[in-house]
Amino acid sequence: MDPDHLKTVFQQIRDCRDALKVGIVKFDKNVAIGKAIIATKEGKRWLKELRSGRGRLVDAQRECEEELVVLYRMAVKMDVDLDGSRFLSIHRFFYRNHMRLEEFLRRDVFPHFLTGLMSILLLTAVVFIYVVI
Repeated sequence: MDPDHLKTVFQQIRDCRDALKVGIVKFDKNVAIGKAIIATKEGKRWLKELRSGRGRLVDAQRECEEELVVLYRMAVKMDVDLDGSRFLSIHRFFYRNHMRLEEFLRRDVFPHFLTGLMSILLLTAVVFIYVVI
């Protein structure tokens, strides 16, 4: 898949996911109104059908999110920035500098048991600083 097509597909799926989120919120508002109004057997059956419809909307939203994850993975492999976020930049930073970071953490500056903790703290700090800047 070429980068332009990948960006187009990503944008379409993200728009679909966002539309589903809005639809679910509106759906929930209508169900809340329906609960207050309907107290008959027919109304309860209708409400049950509405809830199953909401479940299908939520499932579709999850499928969109799973597809977005797959597209992100493809974009990282192809080195394409899909949405202008800093996710790919952060990934590039760690990918390009992983040998230097690993070398720094393997030095005898820290006791052996603190190496894992220091690596987590260092990575968190770098990501935080990058996001803030």
